[in-house]
Amino acid sequence: MTRPASPAFGSLTAYLRGTPEARQAIRAALGVRTHPAPAPLRAAPQGANPGLVGTAFDYAFRFLLEGLNPGLTAVKGALIARAAALVLDCERTLAAVDEAETTLQEVAGGQPFEARHAHAAVVLASFEVVARTGRFAELVGVVPGAAREDVLGLVQAIPREAFRAERQLILNPRFAAAGRVGGADADVLLDDLLIEVKATRHLTLDGDYLQQLTGYLVLDRLGGTVGSQEPVRRLGVYYARHGVLQVLPVKDLYRPGLLPQLVSWFDESLPRL
Repeated sequence: MTRPASPAFGSLTAYLRGTPEARQAIRAALGVRTHPAPAPLRAAPQGANPGLVGTAFDYAFRFLLEGLNPGLTAVKGALIARAAALVLDCERTLAAVDEAETTLQEVAGGQPFEARHAHAAVVLASFEVVARTGRFAELVGVVPGAAREDVLGLVQAIPREAFRAERQLILNPRFAAAGRVGGADADVLLDDLLIEVKATRHLTLDGDYLQQLTGYLVLDRLGGTVGSQEPVRRLGVYYARHGVLQVLPVKDLYRPGLLPQLVSWFDESLPRL
């Protein structure tokens, strides 16, 4: 396998998108892809913005997991929504984000998830959109009823027992080697299970999901996950619109002997920190 001459950096997603050699190396290491069993689709209400709902659900999911796993949260990253204070009125932005976070902390404390919590999650999502894009400032704090309803329904569909940890919960896990690809933003590490959340209509194990998860796995192997006491041994995709968590044991996902070779390939290809 050839080495990339000048890969595109900025994030793991950008690196994989701009480096065909990396995608090819991952495809060569992967074994047979298995798709989850069919399950009913929870369709979005008419008028619900998919991007806004997806981001809001990520927030709601994060706080719910805290409530399901009291005392096990090893690492909890800062809310990206706070970064909107860099481009909006600082005082008003932080006050609005603090209020929404305080509301969702009730869920982290074990209270049932209700419509007002969905409202708060959408508020945080609206600020995160501005933080990430620098656009749509006029929509911060605006909570369309369809988006609130959609988030509430997605949370109600979560199979709670599938997300109870035994040893550790790390929210938005960070990887010590992430700087080598420009950064990486994963969703959840539950014990040794690294989970990506997808609010897609399609209940299939997309090749892009496997590329992304493999990238996270390689970063974990190169330098570990910050705060984690164990390596990643399982990868997972949670299909939020179907209430399905697909778990993929690392030992079964790659061709025999090829994962160490893949990690070595990345280690030799990526710049040192």
